[in-house]
Amino acid sequence: MSMQRACPPGKVASGDYADQALLFKALADPHRLAILATLAQSEHEVCVCDFTAGLPLNQPAVSHHLKVLRDAGVVKAERRGTWVYYTLAGDARNRLASALSLVLEEGARARRRAVQNVLFVCVHNSARSQMAEAFVNQCYGEILVARSAGLEAGTLNPLAVEAMSEAGIDIGRNGTQAVFDVLESGARFDYVVTVCDETSAERCPVFPGVASRLHWNFPDPAAFSGSWEERLEQTRRVRDAIRARVTAWCNELAANGAR
Repeated sequence: MSMQRACPPGKVASGDYADQALLFKALADPHRLAILATLAQSEHEVCVCDFTAGLPLNQPAVSHHLKVLRDAGVVKAERRGTWVYYTLAGDARNRLASALSLVLEEGARARRRAVQNVLFVCVHNSARSQMAEAFVNQCYGEILVARSAGLEAGTLNPLAVEAMSEAGIDIGRNGTQAVFDVLESGARFDYVVTVCDETSAERCPVFPGVASRLHWNFPDPAAFSGSWEERLEQTRRVRDAIRARVTAWCNELAANGAR
């Protein structure tokens, strides 16, 4: 399922981009990369004649490439008489790492900042909280990471397993856990969402650092009566109601930048 971007990338100063663009432009040639690699690996200064011996280039061509790298600030030169010796600039490695970091790591850091944690809680962690957790992680992992727990750890409800399987999500191997065990683990959440009745929800502990606590009341499949098919049909309706609520909520978070 596709959805809009949860959080736009942070603004980066145009001067930073310009500097990195010049650096990448200087590196955008296989011969210059070979020259740079040679200097990075060498423990000694290197002269033009050393490069011509290893590259299919004449001396003027090598000198041109070295000048481009010097202008980019990653190579330095020292003239001694008629010879010019080249070494890697002292901050070249840091500048190269910084350039890659700007392109590769800033987006990842922004995404990590955007992703928030949610805990769904029902009575036994057997159906409703499991379904809500599964829908969030399946469809909205770009903005939320979901876990689930029960006021008491119970047994996974086969009705929920079957209903979710029909929706294309396998929860049959999931375990159950008690919310107090999650609390004692020190886990922190941006949201705690109770999906049981209000009386049961009042038994849910308060987690430290929780920014928002929500309550969504859905019928408990464990309380359904009738034949298997009748109970399964009622569970399907709960599943669809949970999916609709999760979808609406996550789309609202996405529209607001997951704040």
